[in-house]
Amino acid sequence: FKSDVEAEDALKSIMKHTGLPTNFFLVAADVDNAAAAIYDNKRYILYNQRFMEEVKNKTKSKFGSLSILSHEIGHHLSGHTLLDADARPNLDLEADRFSGFILAKMGANIEEACIAMEMYGGDKESSTHPSKRTRIAAIVNGWKEALEDNKENTIKEVVSPSTNQGQYVIDVASEAKYITIR
Repeated sequence: FKSDVEAEDALKSIMKHTGLPTNFFLVAADVDNAAAAIYDNKRYILYNQRFMEEVKNKTKSKFGSLSILSHEIGHHLSGHTLLDADARPNLDLEADRFSGFILAKMGANIEEACIAMEMYGGDKESSTHPSKRTRIAAIVNGWKEALEDNKENTIKEVVSPSTNQGQYVIDVASEAKYITIR
């Protein structure tokens, strides 16, 4: 985000699609990218201004930085920050799904909803985060949920091409579908 005002506007834009009040503070901070946290019994979303601007510029889409912010909001709204636990990959998948859902409500197409994860997600699963293709599948599931009543066709995995661009094969209940990331 270029400014605190732009960040606050992004927050308001996301929150209006939830129907819930904003019960946390958005603060530019010295963090690697973004994080949902609780400090002194207050909820915060911390974000690195340079990183968020880089995401916006690199993805060439306003939805790149919005997806990261909505992911962190998802952690708060899902109660993840209230848990007495270290990072768990399944919690990130819930926040990713929320991000996909919100971005669909905001008008993002499937490629726009996934672009930041495509560019910044890790190819391999770690102790704290699922692999990029699993996270993209969660984003796509949230996106589909926001747009469709049929929730039976959930996506299990997204198979990435060898480059950062190209078509993705999505396994949807044994039916192959394709999306393109530019």
